[in-house]
Amino acid sequence: MQPSLRVLLVEDNPFDAHRVKEALLGSSDPSFRVHWLSRLEAAISQLAAGEAYDLVLLDVGLAEAWGTDALSQVVAAAPLVPVVVLASQSDPALEGAVLRLGAEDCLLKGRIEPGELRRALVYAVERRRAGTVAREGAEVYRLIFEHASDGMLTIDDRGTLRQANPAAERIFGYPPGGLLGRPITDLMPPALRPRHEAGLRRYLETSERRLDWERTEMTGFDAQGRSFPIEISFTELHQEGERLFTGIVRSTSGRRDDEALRAAQERLRRAQKMEGVGRLAGGVAHDFNNLLTTITGFAELAMAQLPAASPARADLQEIRRAVDRAAELVRQLLAFSRQQVLRPEVLELNEVVRESWESLRQLVGPKVELVPRLAPTAVWVSVDPAQLHQILIHLALNARDAMPRGGQLTLETSLARLRGDESAGAFDVRAGPYVLLAVHDSGVGMSAEVLRHVFEPFFTTKEMGRGSGLGLSTVYGIVKQSQGYIWADSQRGRGSTFRIYLPAAESAVAEAEPPLAVRAAGEQLHETVLLVEDEDAVRSLVRQVLAAAGYRVLTAGDGDEALRMASEHGHGIDLLLTDLVMPGMTGRELALQLQPLHPETRILFMSGYSTAAYGESGELGERAQFLHKPFTPEALVRRVRELLAAPPAAASA
Repeated sequence: MQPSLRVLLVEDNPFDAHRVKEALLGSSDPSFRVHWLSRLEAAISQLAAGEAYDLVLLDVGLAEAWGTDALSQVVAAAPLVPVVVLASQSDPALEGAVLRLGAEDCLLKGRIEPGELRRALVYAVERRRAGTVAREGAEVYRLIFEHASDGMLTIDDRGTLRQANPAAERIFGYPPGGLLGRPITDLMPPALRPRHEAGLRRYLETSERRLDWERTEMTGFDAQGRSFPIEISFTELHQEGERLFTGIVRSTSGRRDDEALRAAQERLRRAQKMEGVGRLAGGVAHDFNNLLTTITGFAELAMAQLPAASPARADLQEIRRAVDRAAELVRQLLAFSRQQVLRPEVLELNEVVRESWESLRQLVGPKVELVPRLAPTAVWVSVDPAQLHQILIHLALNARDAMPRGGQLTLETSLARLRGDESAGAFDVRAGPYVLLAVHDSGVGMSAEVLRHVFEPFFTTKEMGRGSGLGLSTVYGIVKQSQGYIWADSQRGRGSTFRIYLPAAESAVAEAEPPLAVRAAGEQLHETVLLVEDEDAVRSLVRQVLAAAGYRVLTAGDGDEALRMASEHGHGIDLLLTDLVMPGMTGRELALQLQPLHPETRILFMSGYSTAAYGESGELGERAQFLHKPFTPEALVRRVRELLAAPPAAASA
């Protein structure tokens, strides 16, 4: 089913507005959501504030502004939103004027059938989208033309250069604009020029060509009179009645061999594959977290109702332990997809390694010797300490499994500077200061084929039951989300090295945050919580838990229902507890629309994604807090109680 189009109807005649809404909403196909405003001023205010509409349906006979004046104001407020004009009578002059001003169509009131109106609006949206794609395509071509490493030339049928990009000017040694208007023969050695001119005449007269237009090796001639080998491909095109030829030129002097090109293509393919798998993993993790929240919550509620001696408590405990293991797998998937919640701190890496030394020694066992090679000076990074510990654990476990008969595991730290021309997968590396964490084992090593897949989730060379295949993919996701890079080098029989580069940070002393004042558990509660969650089971669980804790709970299954309840609710709403990711209106959009109605309402988002994975909430100030799924009933009540009991300054911290 196609997503519905949000239409802003600006019409000051209630009868006409009713007819338009009836025409758009009367179909069984739910393709439209219509928001009617009778005043142009209110419509301009919403559009200028960034309210999201797919189309504006505008009466140009408004009392406030007539004809092109109304259209000009709408286009100025929202230049990217398509506009369809409604007119009361046929006026070719007005129709031409509004189309020139940017309207997609001009329709006559009372003369269009509902089906025709719906089609006209859909076509208007599609035309605007097609125009946007065309403009974006033109901009992409301009960027490619200006920044391509290969030269790009265009000549007319007389052999005169009409276009030349900066790369072509560099290849042939000309200043900016120095190639335009020159004959193409200036870029050939003198001995080749007569042959080119004869070949161009023959082709224009007979379409016979002697060269392979897809790729031809020949000799170029630069501004200093020097010859050099080039590779060039040709294409003919017709543009506005002209017959033009374009060429892509590459200097082959000292060019890299084909292996480098194939390696770059392979890195790009792998990066695209990793990104696609990451998006899939994040989506699966989000849905799975909803299920785990439901299982955890109802298991906790069931345990609370059983006597201590009940044998069913042991069964429920097993369910809880299984949920905890499943939640850890979900956290690893979110780490790989870079959608987990990170809480970075400025840490001294040497100190973190020293503090982890004993636990790492126990982890790898007595047959593996740990060797430290730490930087002689302090090295500071900004990273989530728990995730840094995860990196060390996963790399140590991977090294231990690669050395079944024992060996040596070396941990190295140092300051480093990346130039920006290195390659981490297919990702461009940002130049700057970094901290290196290198982990080297003397184990069995990996083949080139295994190395290509080493960071992919669920890829493992271990036998069944010895790992989920998520360890190194978790490391990969944590490093990328921490704005770092990771390289893996290995050969059969010569061990493996994982080098992690994290952005360097200056040392800092963290200030202790003042504790939040939390009410006693027995204190009477009177607050109202507006709970918005599209998953029925999760909504039922959270409502039951909060109601049992003494809160007044209003429930809604989506954003529209929540806004209706908020506008109808006579008393204040103390807390909006909403899922971030919902069909239609997101939790963030709901919070922004609720704010004018209830400015004092505090906001608690919940999601299996991180807040960063679903956009920033800066428009809400720092009032929005976040609760990660899955959570226990105890954690939910504690977080709600802390947020509501804190003074306003602390609640928004």
